[in-house]
Amino acid sequence: MPQPKRTSSGAAERNFGDAAVEQSEHLTRLLRLKKAATIALVAWPLFGVVDWFIVGFVHPGRLWYYLLLRAVGLVLIGLAAFRLHKKPAPSPRLLSVLDTGVFATLAGLISLASVECGGLESPLALGVVTVLLCRSALLHDNWRHAIMPVGLAASMHPLSLAVLTIFSPEMQAQLADSRAIGAFVLNELFIAGAAALTLIGGHAVWALRRKVFETRSLGRYRLKQRIGKGGMGEVWLAHHRNLGRDVAVKILRPDKHIEAEAMRRFEREVRATADLCHPNTVRVFDYGVTDDGLCYYAMELLEGEDLGQMIERKGRVEPARALDFMRQAASALAEAHARGIVHRDIKPENLFVTRVTGQGELIKVLDFGLAKHDIAPGEDGLTSEGFAVGTPAYISPEVLHGHDAEPRSDIYGLGCVLYHLLSGSPPFADDNPRQVLLGHMCKEPPPLSPSVLERAPDGTEELLARCLAKNVDQRFADALALSEALEALLDPRRARARSRERQRRREREREREREHERARAERHRRRQARQRDAARARAPKQRRDDARPGPDAAELPTTMWAGTERRP
Repeated sequence: MPQPKRTSSGAAERNFGDAAVEQSEHLTRLLRLKKAATIALVAWPLFGVVDWFIVGFVHPGRLWYYLLLRAVGLVLIGLAAFRLHKKPAPSPRLLSVLDTGVFATLAGLISLASVECGGLESPLALGVVTVLLCRSALLHDNWRHAIMPVGLAASMHPLSLAVLTIFSPEMQAQLADSRAIGAFVLNELFIAGAAALTLIGGHAVWALRRKVFETRSLGRYRLKQRIGKGGMGEVWLAHHRNLGRDVAVKILRPDKHIEAEAMRRFEREVRATADLCHPNTVRVFDYGVTDDGLCYYAMELLEGEDLGQMIERKGRVEPARALDFMRQAASALAEAHARGIVHRDIKPENLFVTRVTGQGELIKVLDFGLAKHDIAPGEDGLTSEGFAVGTPAYISPEVLHGHDAEPRSDIYGLGCVLYHLLSGSPPFADDNPRQVLLGHMCKEPPPLSPSVLERAPDGTEELLARCLAKNVDQRFADALALSEALEALLDPRRARARSRERQRRREREREREREHERARAERHRRRQARQRDAARARAPKQRRDDARPGPDAAELPTTMWAGTERRP
């Protein structure tokens, strides 16, 4: 996930209206093109009745020629409809190709039919006008985006007639007929006017929708501008109406084909991040879904830059500073590991540096979108496509071998980031991704330069080698162990003091556990004693009841013998 930071407005920053219109229009265009293709599958062959009417009453000709054009158009429309309904949904680029192809094809086939219906003065030019007006009613684009499909559809009529005139003697003869030329020019003016209205009307609706989106809100958040973009969504600067403060809102982009896996990852990120409260983990405030299905969550707004931007801007980072960054990140991941959460995508772009008054530089761990947290077995370790989860430059060897990610996989990622900070490049830098992955699996990274090691605390090289060990058993057990080791490198005296404090805390916890055990044992002993006393109290009464003689038969009431007789 990109860093949630403020950025100054500029030419590279699009306002919210532009991006939101693009996001919404992709889904809207997809739905409308599906509807248009479905309608065309029915209407296009039905217009064969019009062809029969033209041949029989308007302009005699070959009916089979019209029907052949209808058949070709029906096949092409069917193919387009099949792709529109097929999963995955078409990308914006493919959708534009289908848009252009469908309407240009229909206009071209109608233009070819003009040869059999009057040539240059054919009234079928109105069919091209109808196609353009249908597109205007269905699709609304920025004129820069619409000029290609609209212009191509409008130009099909004059281009087709110009080419066919070369092969048609009848149409060549019409070139000397001023009435035919006048009708042709008039038809082209109608087509050009329809194209202009299509562009103007579509752009007007698009601009109106953009204006509406500029004032759009997500729940109680008023969106201001986009400040970042990632694989699953975009991050926006937003204003909380009730609190009167700015926050960062991450939105799942609808132009990325929204499938169940993407939704699960987005919800997993929200759930995993919301469960964490470490000061080095970005805080999540809220989560919601709009009425039209737009998923979002709000988090704290940070000022600063991520480590990737810092490396790009400054190159290497001073060893003490780099070690402190990793100590903070490891401390945040320690809480996640204690809760059973593995990040799985540790990289410089997911470690954000901000400044806090009185604390100096503070690392914030971002983007738990790939975090492993109570995931079904089929979703762990590999994506649905069979590729390892993570970023190639920072992925661990065991994940590349197909094993499940574990806390020590995050340790490897932190080691790669630390190496990048100290050397200025990842451990295995290569333009070929295959070579990068091969390096993670079976190669050792180049050693750090002596100048870096001279400025680094003693033991830095050994710590880095342990983080980057190919064998997971040779790495630190978890992020807490790495955090303690980094703290020992940076401030041995403070680390020893904290170690003694942790030892005393563990002793107090063990003593409390022993006291609880003694209290439970005492309660159990008292409960057993009460049960024994109650049993002894019941025993004499039971013995007295057993010793009491029963009644003789002579003492029984006579009514018990009534109605009985002694039998011989």
